[in-house]
Amino acid sequence: SSSSQQLVDKSANKLPLQALLSGKLLVAWTSRIKASDEERRRKAVETWQRASHAVNSLQWDVTHFSSSRMAATLRVLSQLPGLEDYLSACPADERAGMLQAVGRYCAFMERAGNGKTRYHAARVVEAEHRPTLLCTMMTSRPAEHTALISLLDDLIDDDDRPGR
Repeated sequence: SSSSQQLVDKSANKLPLQALLSGKLLVAWTSRIKASDEERRRKAVETWQRASHAVNSLQWDVTHFSSSRMAATLRVLSQLPGLEDYLSACPADERAGMLQAVGRYCAFMERAGNGKTRYHAARVVEAEHRPTLLCTMMTSRPAEHTALISLLDDLIDDDDRPGR
């Protein structure tokens, strides 16, 4: 489908690296680099080129005006304080695992269609307790997970289930 194709298409909405960065900080950095020795300037140019290549090699359309599921999901995740710090410090396999999890979530939501989900739409869990439920779902053993899902399903009356 075309919407799931948005997850893998190379972005037509390219942004240059300088568009992603704070203009004020970029101007100050440029001034510091210009005032530094030749070796520091050379390293800064190499760093800029590598970082630009990373941004230009992006395989997903996730710019601020994209309507892809991946872009919408990343906009929500980008609100988490410290996520950039974590991604800057964690090993490559953890970064890849996070991308894989986000990609699988997006594919699941595409299959669900229009964001219609059972538990959220039926308000099975109080909003302030959703983090506890999410953690329980991620950490419970298979038998406990099955029991929890069975209970959640039973709480939703047939008339209240989305899509019925």
